[in-house]
Amino acid sequence: MPDFVQLPGTAHELTPAEASRTRSLGALSDEESEEAVEITLLLRENPDGPTLPETIEAISAQPVGWRLHLTHDELAAAHGCTAEDVELVSDWARRAGLAVGATDPATRRVKLRGSAARVAAAFRVEFERLATTLPGGTPVTYRHHRLPASIPAELGGIIEHVGGLSDRPVARARYWVADPASVQETYTPEQLAAVYQFPAVPAGGAGLTIDVGIAELGGRADQAVVGWFIKSHPGVQVIEDAVDGPLPQPDPGGADVEVALDWQMIARALLVAAPQATIRLVLRCGPNTEQGFADVWSSFASDTTYHFVGVSTSWGEAEDLWTQGGATAMDTAAQACLAVGIFHATASGDNGASDGSTDGKVYADCPASSPNVLGTGGTKLVASGTAISSEVVWNEATLGEGAGGGGVSQYFPVPTYQSANGISETSLSTGKTGRSEPDMAADADPVTGCEVVTGLDSSGNPTTTTVGGTSAVAPLLTAGFAAISAVVGSRLGRLQDPVYALARGGKGFHDVTQGNNAYPTGTEGYSAGPGFDVPSGWGSPIFSVLASGFSGTAPTSATAGTEARLTGSRQETAPASGVGEGAPELG
Repeated sequence: MPDFVQLPGTAHELTPAEASRTRSLGALSDEESEEAVEITLLLRENPDGPTLPETIEAISAQPVGWRLHLTHDELAAAHGCTAEDVELVSDWARRAGLAVGATDPATRRVKLRGSAARVAAAFRVEFERLATTLPGGTPVTYRHHRLPASIPAELGGIIEHVGGLSDRPVARARYWVADPASVQETYTPEQLAAVYQFPAVPAGGAGLTIDVGIAELGGRADQAVVGWFIKSHPGVQVIEDAVDGPLPQPDPGGADVEVALDWQMIARALLVAAPQATIRLVLRCGPNTEQGFADVWSSFASDTTYHFVGVSTSWGEAEDLWTQGGATAMDTAAQACLAVGIFHATASGDNGASDGSTDGKVYADCPASSPNVLGTGGTKLVASGTAISSEVVWNEATLGEGAGGGGVSQYFPVPTYQSANGISETSLSTGKTGRSEPDMAADADPVTGCEVVTGLDSSGNPTTTTVGGTSAVAPLLTAGFAAISAVVGSRLGRLQDPVYALARGGKGFHDVTQGNNAYPTGTEGYSAGPGFDVPSGWGSPIFSVLASGFSGTAPTSATAGTEARLTGSRQETAPASGVGEGAPELG
């Protein structure tokens, strides 16, 4: 038996497009070899009992108001990593000269730290530094390794992934600033909430605290704009924190635009439904790497300070630019969030079915391709007041103003909520079935974009920018489902089960039947049609109808809700639906 075994999915082979703009700077210098590197290990879950996907399936089979999601401690006990596995891994790491840092059993993460030279020796990789230009034109250098990580044979099956060996930038923000000459219509977040019929929370949400997370990989909130907004809306709090390092530097005109779009869309749209609620928006930022991204998502599941109902993510990249292990680590983090009742809404991309790739193939966008998040796509909306006049798939190939993403995953199979509803889409490039994303869509076309305050003038008045992209859709839908959570009076967990059941019955959606996401001109894409389709999912949501459907009915027996939870550690049954029957903080 070999002493070490390779861990598949831990090395990224450069795509032809990446290779054409990338050059090697050679092995790390002596100084670089002594720089500290932090690694995140993902360990297996407790092998005794049901798996986390099985528990999620059982919880999700129940009506929303009767779902008994796990507590953080229950997640750690039933599905976390075991103390024995942590000790085995820690003993080996110390012998390899690495320091063992924070451990979170609930999300199965163990942090290791050491010099680059010690880390390379421990995982049997050779580091080099690469220089490249990102798709937006920004030059960067990063640490890279060409072969998969290796781990001691006795830890095979215990260590599932190693994150942080490479610090390659992995994702792009999914916003699109409109060319002013192309803009035909601009909507405010309040108008979009009205068009998509956000439900009114009883008593305006008075007495409720609604916590929403926002995952960021760069940018900062403009504190002058935040202060200006809170003067008129004192119930809103905008909180910035970070994982895996300090908060990033401001990036005006860049990622700061993404951050402004995210928090303003959620705050302004959610205030339409719950004007009297306390709304806490936690902007949590990590490094733009596979490790940083997964650690940010995991942090929402392990957080005990806030009571998140949902998380919005507007960053992603085509699946072929992810390692299989990195994509799986993101999906594992999403599973942990679902288990405790936190949903994720994630942007599906702004460059059509190609997702910005230049090899002539089509790709799903990751992490929107995770079956454990709500993938959000893009439309072009024309509305008269609160009535939709027309809505088609966003595709501005003629103007060069982007197109909605959407595709079929090469990493994740068809999930049960799709197969159970007769959905099994096939990739145009591989001919294989997989998880189809997005699940639904809303206005993302920058030509019919959203008004975002990106600064204040010398007189203290707001200056606005028209922004589109599926970055606008993820926070909008996060706000809509956060409002439904307030109406139902509980966390929602996996959204797709009630969403797909209602949609199949012809309820809750404006069906988007026209358009395609072939972008740029001359490339392949998927076309819309009646019912579910790849570029728009089920269409755009009618949140008032979804709220009524989510309220649901009680299980058929008094114990059915409890039986759905496979851990069996709690014996109470779920409360009836409705605000005011649970804790004052939603979550």
